[in-house]
Amino acid sequence: MIIGGVPEHFNHPWQLLIGENKLVIEKTPVSWKDFGGGTGAMIEALENDSIQMALLLTEGAVAAISKGADLKIVSLYVTTPLVWGIHTPGNSAMSAIEDIREGRIAISRYGSGSHLMAFVDANERGWPTDSLQFEVIGNLNGAREAFKNGKAEVFLWEKFTTKPYVDSGEFKRVGERTTPWPCFMLVAKPSFLEKNSVLVQKLLTQLFETISVCNNNPTLINEIAAAYQLKSEDVAKWKKATSWAQNTEIKQEELETVRDYLLKLNLIDKKLPAADLCSSFVTLT
Repeated sequence: MIIGGVPEHFNHPWQLLIGENKLVIEKTPVSWKDFGGGTGAMIEALENDSIQMALLLTEGAVAAISKGADLKIVSLYVTTPLVWGIHTPGNSAMSAIEDIREGRIAISRYGSGSHLMAFVDANERGWPTDSLQFEVIGNLNGAREAFKNGKAEVFLWEKFTTKPYVDSGEFKRVGERTTPWPCFMLVAKPSFLEKNSVLVQKLLTQLFETISVCNNNPTLINEIAAAYQLKSEDVAKWKKATSWAQNTEIKQEELETVRDYLLKLNLIDKKLPAADLCSSFVTLT
């Protein structure tokens, strides 16, 4: 079984759990695969069965399932919102949030968080969303190249992941956007979950145990900083505002908020009940 996720600090518990791909549950090897391209790339990988489970941004998971993807939410993973940094090239004349209004937006791919959150941000600012311009760049390094060669002027990405580039002057952060919902969900195909229910349940149990260990680790901040080339003070700020899930409970109203927001922005055209987004592993509250 292969689990996909972004190569970022949020997924530190998974790295500890899986280790050097040495985790075996129910005689099944469990391995990890990094996806620099984010949620959109992982949805594609889930659909073509090159991975079996993935840690997706909540808005990307809800959008994909609402549009007919054969996927279900297995569990909430990060219970707190994601803070997106809004960036322009470091040498750009754009230095205020108003300056980006007509800018071309670099996105990892259509349906990704960087794509969907551009709509959310524009809507929250009262800007029209039907005139947004996008440049598909694949991943963070693709955004760096797009900035250098003038193919894009704006890029939304998790603020602490991009902070080294802001600190170096390569990027300029002109604003932030916090998601109005918890940010990461574990997702899989229903057929996989049905055939591997014991395996998945044991995996979830071990994940939550690992999260508990992380939460009680006094050296966690320094370990994450070293593993992801981040400053300890930045990781401390991030962790203070971030919580990993400790069970599979999801608040129904939170899923409905995501769904209704996407519907309002015409990013989906179907209003699925919250229960239809979830697998039997989820406890809706």
